[in-house]
Amino acid sequence: MSTSFSNPDYSAKSYLDHRPRYPQQLYQTILDFHNTPSTTADIADYPTPQTKLALDLGCGPGIATSELVPHFEKVVAVDESEPMIQIASGHLPHVDCRVGSATRIPIESGTVDLITVATAAHWFPDQWWEEASRVLKPGGTVAVWTVSHQMMIEPSHPKTRELNELQVRLVEAFRSYLTAGNQYVIDMYDTLPLPSPELRFGPPQRIVWNREKVDDLKMFMGSKFNIDTLRKRLHTYSPIYRWRTDNPTKKDTEDDPVEQMFSNLKKISGWDDSTEFTAGHPLALIMIKKLG
Repeated sequence: MSTSFSNPDYSAKSYLDHRPRYPQQLYQTILDFHNTPSTTADIADYPTPQTKLALDLGCGPGIATSELVPHFEKVVAVDESEPMIQIASGHLPHVDCRVGSATRIPIESGTVDLITVATAAHWFPDQWWEEASRVLKPGGTVAVWTVSHQMMIEPSHPKTRELNELQVRLVEAFRSYLTAGNQYVIDMYDTLPLPSPELRFGPPQRIVWNREKVDDLKMFMGSKFNIDTLRKRLHTYSPIYRWRTDNPTKKDTEDDPVEQMFSNLKKISGWDDSTEFTAGHPLALIMIKKLG
């Protein structure tokens, strides 16, 4: 997982406060996939789905974890960052929160019905799929998803294309701070490594919402921002966090790429610091089942 999130200077509370919430339709899509036996393979390969235990892996402060609680008898949340687990356990009293990693999941073999990985799978080494296979029951589901770092700003604005181009340029400004994991996110998980055939998973199902433009408002994840609240969200992104750590005398000045972006945004849009606007994210989902 990203070492940025384990850094004692990284604020898990800020991550919880300023990262986006995922739409309910995303969780329903995952539950429908999990609860529906496959019609493309012998039913013996896909045992009847169960809802006894869900695992939110790379849970962070528990943004997605809480959405699993109504649908499973037990939910376990695992992250290798102790500060993240402390925040998660503080607001998720009905969840078993544990420190662990994607390659050493602290759960017994063959006990998990659903594994969710919310905007975290890009930090996992490829061999994490072996560990996922170990803890999953036959017929169990893995659902991994990510939001794009390139936000879409005010789709109804007449200059929305220019506003969104600023986001593309912002990513490029931090190019030297991007990791391989960040690139998987930029690619919307098109290139994310999937399990090898030896692990006996079924065919993956991929869905990408709003990749090039906003064509599904329910999945847009739009929120109201002003300049300051959008700034706080951007500061939670790992490449920007790393740049700010390395450039303490430049951050929050006119030499800061984030501040340069906001200056251009205000010029293009005509907004000031107090103007409220809508911004959201493209969203990519991969779902796959373990064979019986």
